[in-house]
Amino acid sequence: MRDKTTQFNFDAQSSTGYLYGQMDDNYQLSNNAMTISVWAKNLNNTLQTIVSKIVGTVTLSGYMLQFNNNGVKFITGDPSLSGDSFATNDNIISLDKWYYITATCSLNFRKIYVNGVEMASATGLSAMPFNSGQWDLGGGGDPEDDPDFKGSLAMFKLYNKQLTVLEIKQNFDAFKTRYGY
Repeated sequence: MRDKTTQFNFDAQSSTGYLYGQMDDNYQLSNNAMTISVWAKNLNNTLQTIVSKIVGTVTLSGYMLQFNNNGVKFITGDPSLSGDSFATNDNIISLDKWYYITATCSLNFRKIYVNGVEMASATGLSAMPFNSGQWDLGGGGDPEDDPDFKGSLAMFKLYNKQLTVLEIKQNFDAFKTRYGY
């Protein structure tokens, strides 16, 4: 059976350049682990938010996945204080090219994968950053601090577990020809 997916194109110049999701991850993500994966094509080499789920006004909590300096950044916790962030090296992402971006998070460790290959890791968390806020796909709630995405996103997936290296590589291999690999 053919996989039926939707591709979203985003123009960061538009005031409505991102989508709001209505997912309460206290219900959806009940384990002490999660994985976010998405095929993304970046058209701008500035800081851009791929997906975020942030709640609060003074003390924020949640998580955010971003393109940053032609690399990938994953923030967990309070992004206004740079959260507990870690990133890949700069200049590993080229403009106008599809990449399979995966971020995993658990109480043991956090990792960023690009095209099925681990590119960055950090220690785990004392508590998972789950919240009942909205998903912002292609941007963040604050256009000044969470710049909207300019490019294309496809096959966004959220898992209630930390995918293994083998599962991430299998996901990349399953669709890589569709995205030019």
